[in-house]
Amino acid sequence: MVYVARAIEEHTIDLKVEVIIKDNPELRNLTEEIKAVEGVRDVVWNETVEVIVQKGRSRAK
Repeated sequence: MVYVARAIEEHTIDLKVEVIIKDNPELRNLTEEIKAVEGVRDVVWNETVEVIVQKGRSRAK
């Protein structure tokens, strides 16, 4: 796990988790495990395609 953050949205308080996975089956298993946690209503995933800034350093062009 890279990080866990709490985000206050308009109507909800969400947890945002960044993890590194190796393949689609691992992603599927992880989302199913999270859905099984009491109080979890939804799981949404996205994929980072480009890091623009990391630890205070901008991406050089």
